Formats: sequence, structure tokens, C-alpha cells
Amino acid sequence: MLLASAPLAGGCAAADLTDVPSWDVALNFPVKGTTLSVASLLPARVAIRQDSAAFLVTVDGTTAARTLGAVCPECNTLNGVTAPRPALAFATSGGTSLPADLVTATVAGGSLLVTILNGFSFDPLGGSAAASLVLTVTDAANRVVARDSVTGVSFAIPARGPAQRTLTLTPGAIRGPLTLTSSITSPAGAPVAINIGEVFTVLGTVQNLAVSEATVNVAAKSVTTGPSAFDLSGLDAGIRDRLLGGSMRLAVANPLGVTGNLTLTLTGGGATITKPLALATGSSSPTLSFSQQELRSMVGQNLTLTLAGSVSAPAAVRVTPRDRASVGARLELSLSTEAR
Repeated sequence: MLLASAPLAGGCAAADLTDVPSWDVALNFPVKGTTLSVASLLPARVAIRQDSAAFLVTVDGTTAARTLGAVCPECNTLNGVTAPRPALAFATSGGTSLPADLVTATVAGGSLLVTILNGFSFDPLGGSAAASLVLTVTDAANRVVARDSVTGVSFAIPARGPAQRTLTLTPGAIRGPLTLTSSITSPAGAPVAINIGEVFTVLGTVQNLAVSEATVNVAAKSVTTGPSAFDLSGLDAGIRDRLLGGSMRLAVANPLGVTGNLTLTLTGGGATITKPLALATGSSSPTLSFSQQELRSMVGQNLTLTLAGSVSAPAAVRVTPRDRASVGARLELSLSTEAR
């Protein structure tokens, strides 16, 4: 048998094989590869940033509220009157979850905008150095993700008005849910109108949460690769009658930690050819066989190759924004110098 290697571009016309002895010839064609991006595995509300240096994660906000009657027991007997304000020491706490199937995330950047809606008739900090507001964000492992502390000298929470603070998220690994806790300590103050139904609300909004790596659950995730051109239009139609058989040898590099059943699809010239492909982790070299009829339908065609199917992982997999599985291929054709 003679072996030959042929490029995919034009100029692949069949040689005149009519005046030579009967031989079997093998032609080897490289196929432009395709890739499966980690984007196919990401949970909803997790995306790859445009520069591919980080994931961007969208997280719901937090809300916590308490009434004056709840944080000031002494105020309950003073409701409806104007009286010296008792000392206060209270906290609010509100939580939010990371997106479903995002198990852990390594924070690379982001902030938390805290908005305080003070429904009280007074500023609980009251300009006092003895009054304080402490804001803390913690994760499920009680790791402090962000912290801020101010006194009444440097910060005011106006009566009937909003106030805001921005906390920078500390880089490092986190596990949801996240909890925003606000703690206020306030000494007794001047006379105010006491209304125990007034509400003190603290809102938290996560902004621009960038994640350098993450662990995600992958269960029956549908994936599809982008189309890859596979040009056999340069093959002379005379080769069709000389084809004996052929196969496609794949070179798969899969660092994503997922496995699954995919379908390789070749389309072009009105024909569609599908082949099953079992995706394994790591490096593998599966071979796909084609019938003589399938091979003849490819000759002279500009084909498109895609992969699609479902993948899963038995445990959460670690991913970074630039991770991808790659699939390279070579088409090997066996033909005779005699038409058959």
C-alpha cells in the first residue's frame, strides 16, 4: 500500500491512475479542529468577561429591615410621645446566594454598595464619636469578604433619608451564601418623636463581581461547538469510484473534567452524516469509521463539522475563564488505482 498526505485546500484533483499497476493508496487529510469552551459549562448568571481574564457573576441583592420597636424595647412605652431617645445597640442581617451550581468562587474584584433607608425620625449616629456603624460581609465558612466601620463624627444617616457606603470585596475563595450584617451602637440622645412602627432598612447590592476561578456542578449540560470548515471540494469526482473505505482519527484534549455522549455531525452538499463520540477526560484518540457511501457523499464537498451533546461530572469541577477542550482530526481515505 502507498501512503500519501494531502492538504485540505484546493488542488487535490485525482491523479491519472489508469496506466499504473493496481495498488491501494491511503490519503490523509488534516481537518480544522474545533473547541468546546468552558462557557458551555457555566451556570446561569455566570459569564466570561470580555477580556477572558475573569468570570463575571451576577448575585441578587440583600435586604434586611427592623422596626424601632424591635430594636428599642424602652421605646415601646414611649410610643407616640416626644421623649429623650434611649441608647440603641442593634444589628440587621440579610443574605444572598451565589448562582445555583456555583459551588465556590475565587474573588478577583468587585464591591458591595450598601444603601441605608433610615425611616427613623432621628440619625442613630447623631454626630457622636461614641456612635458607630459596622458593616460586615461574610460567606458560608464565616470568612470576612468585606468590612467597613465608621463613627458618627465621619458619617451621618439622615432621618427619613438614605445613606450609602461602598465596600471593596477582599480577594480570595468564597462559598455561598453571603451575609451582610450591619451593627449600630448609639448612646442616648436628645428628645425625638417616638414611633415604634418606623423602619430601618439596609440594602446590599453586589457590583462587578469578578472571579478568577470557580468550582461548578455540571449535570446533563447541553453543549455545542462552533462550526468548523472541512473542505473536500478540491477532490476530483473520479475518486468516488475508487474509494475503499476511510475513517476519521480524532485527537481530543479535555481538561474540563466532564464526560458525555456527543454527536459529530458533518453537513454539506445536501448530505448530513452523524457519528457518536464518547467524550472522555484528559487526552484520548478515538476513531470514527465511515461507510463507502458516506465517504462518496463527502467527495467534492465543502463540509461543516460540529459537535453537540450532553456532558456531566460526578463532582464539582474547577474551571478558569480560558479553559477549553480541543478536538483535532485527520480524515484517512483508502482508495484503489482501479475504479470499483
